[in-house]
Amino acid sequence: MCLTLSPLAGLQKWNWNGDFIVHECIVPSGRTAVGYTGKKYEYPIDVREFLVTERNEVLRRTLHEDIVAYAKKNGVHSDVLGSRAQGSFDLRAAMVNGFVSHHVAYRPVGKSDYWQFPDETLFLRGGDCEDRALLIAALLITSGVSSYNVRVAIGQVRLRVRGRKPADHDHAWVAYKNEAGRWQILEPLITRRYETRQRMNVRVAGLPRDVERAEYVPYYLFNDVHLWQADHGKELPSIGDLAALRHKWSRLHPEFAGDVHRNILTQALSIPQCPKWFLQSVTSHFSTLFGQVIDEKDNFITHGYDSREHFDDGFIEEGWALVRDRLARFHAGNAENIDAFSGAAHAIADFYAHTSYVHFADTGGRTVSAYDPDKPLGGLETQPTYAGGDFDLAHGSFTTGPSWTAGAPAAADAWSGKILSGRYAQRGDSQSILERLTTTPSSLEEPGIRGALPHHNEIAVDGDKRTSKLYGPVGEYHRQFVMRQAAAVGHIRAAFVGNWNG
Repeated sequence: MCLTLSPLAGLQKWNWNGDFIVHECIVPSGRTAVGYTGKKYEYPIDVREFLVTERNEVLRRTLHEDIVAYAKKNGVHSDVLGSRAQGSFDLRAAMVNGFVSHHVAYRPVGKSDYWQFPDETLFLRGGDCEDRALLIAALLITSGVSSYNVRVAIGQVRLRVRGRKPADHDHAWVAYKNEAGRWQILEPLITRRYETRQRMNVRVAGLPRDVERAEYVPYYLFNDVHLWQADHGKELPSIGDLAALRHKWSRLHPEFAGDVHRNILTQALSIPQCPKWFLQSVTSHFSTLFGQVIDEKDNFITHGYDSREHFDDGFIEEGWALVRDRLARFHAGNAENIDAFSGAAHAIADFYAHTSYVHFADTGGRTVSAYDPDKPLGGLETQPTYAGGDFDLAHGSFTTGPSWTAGAPAAADAWSGKILSGRYAQRGDSQSILERLTTTPSSLEEPGIRGALPHHNEIAVDGDKRTSKLYGPVGEYHRQFVMRQAAAVGHIRAAFVGNWNG
């Protein structure tokens, strides 16, 4: 129930810790023993050996010299990068991912295909998805991130592309558990070369333009200690068989990877003032944030639910108070408070998607003025009214919650002159299994006039396909979506520029 743009879906269905430990960790190395030639001299290797430990001096030198230089170039001091303060580990992940993106080229597999050790990938300054994923994971571990918060995943990315049959692409990527305790994807194929192509709006011939839905499907996950299998409810090919078939993989192209991770933050922060490492980091937070039901903030069952986070249940002033607080923390320390900006951006987008502000700010075009939390009604020139017109609460056009017994005209009167949003997860009032399982904080449970609100599903504009009954014609609903999306992009961009100190 968020403003959606990213097609990434289904992350929460997988246990990124791994379901079953696999004790046979051997894969074919794809290379011959030193001094020998011929296929019969290819030797087996323990897959965990590809993730070298923090004692590796090559990786330590890379961290202390190359990545520190990359961080300084991007306005991040090495003291912050090396601290153990809150936000420092997520910052390291951002710097490592950004460094690999900018300084290690993507090179498709050749005739002689084998997994490169991280030292080799650094020396060659290039590799394919597995090589880059192994390097990212190894650098994270070497930087002091616990290996129990790092996984290299081997599996597939399932793509549903408009006008084409669904396709599975073999892939390797990194799962990182951030400081908030949530797993996120570090995509090894996001590269500087791709960003340049994207900025120039150039596409590789034959690749589709629109990815409608994408799902990362892990088969195996490993770190430097264990190899785990993901539970698919059926027998999977062994990790050794997957590695042996590597040269026959149907691979995910970097252009696909970029489309999969496209989201509203990419639009808002693709500006000169925003360093690429920050965009990559905040996008890795938001690859789940702006997609389907896998949003970090929307995974209510595991992370709880707060109406203010989403501007639900009419909590408009309270929601903006949270946004102000997060942006103040971000302003006080950009590099250390990436997550604070992520949370603020999420809430800003939800404000435009969930509330009645755009409805009353709309002048018939495709843009609206940004909401100004320092002005009454955010700067609206006309006070909202909910008696008559499209947004009619007085004549029972929308439902009310079971706690509201005063009738529809009283509901319209209760919210007259106010910006409202839909009710969600109020006691005894659910329209889906997820909503029924949602736990509302006790401090927000007393509905009062909030029971008079229409339901979230009746008025929210969360996606480009019609999800509410407020805007009947498909064309009008789509115009609302485009308008609200553009307003969110502009507001998030202004919030970044106004609080970025780099």
